[in-house]
Amino acid sequence: NVGSYGAIPNDANDDRQAIQNTIQAAINSGSAAKVSFATGEYKLSNKLSISGANYGLMLKGVTGTLFTMTNRDYGVTYIDQSKNVSLENITVDYSPLPFTQGTISSTGTGYSVMDIDSGYPQIDDGWIGAGIGVPQNGTGALLRDPNNPGRIKLNSPTNFNITSWSKISAGRFQINGLTNSSVGDRATFWRRHMDYALSIGNCPDGHVLLRNINLYSAPTMACSGGNTEKVFLRGCNFAIKPSTNRMQGPNGDGAHVASCKNGPEIVSCLFEGLVDDAVNLYGPPYSVQAKYADNHFAVYTNGKMLNV
Repeated sequence: NVGSYGAIPNDANDDRQAIQNTIQAAINSGSAAKVSFATGEYKLSNKLSISGANYGLMLKGVTGTLFTMTNRDYGVTYIDQSKNVSLENITVDYSPLPFTQGTISSTGTGYSVMDIDSGYPQIDDGWIGAGIGVPQNGTGALLRDPNNPGRIKLNSPTNFNITSWSKISAGRFQINGLTNSSVGDRATFWRRHMDYALSIGNCPDGHVLLRNINLYSAPTMACSGGNTEKVFLRGCNFAIKPSTNRMQGPNGDGAHVASCKNGPEIVSCLFEGLVDDAVNLYGPPYSVQAKYADNHFAVYTNGKMLNV
């Protein structure tokens, strides 16, 4: 239990190191292990790393277990070089949010003026507006359908190339490159930072399961997996936070999975309000180097020669 290592929910302290210590102790045990969480909020200032978990590892919450990431430069979990890892019954959110939202109050040639909704980050907070022109970490905006949270405005572009912004007054910003808008339109303004919220790295001989994970915001992709035996998503919601006035979920893809040997297997999941693809699956090309039999080949891919 993470409480035994000092991670106490709802105490407003940074719980990252205590949780990381619990995870490492479970890995070092040399046998299958479960890291359990109580109801309440655990604050994280950096990602949780799971590496070398080769005997089976479960991170399991209960109803009401919440991870709040307080640093928008980081994802929440990174699983690498491990076998049979699962994350279950955990809600994830960011505070401050990696996007903001508001209402268009005036327009001009090549720009719109947006009034930020109460309680949302300001564009000049040092992070949201700092992605202009930064490769892979850029800033964008979308016009939203006010009657259907998460949808873009009918006949609106799927992304705007934001070239610059300026502050007019407290809570009011001119956004250059946000066009095709009308006074009263609703809009979101976001920055991508390429550290995926739930990231799965090289687990070529293992399975990774995400079960009943609710992720309501992220600086880029919600879940990214690559070079893993199989990824399972079951009962996950990568979506707009319920009972809020948010108009956006994570700032990138929902499930972005590459080069898995099997799957992924995605069952009973909700993808809503994403800035990019709901599901993106792909793999590198395979070059056939030799044929040994009708069902036996030597193939080359991603710098490796494989017999299949």
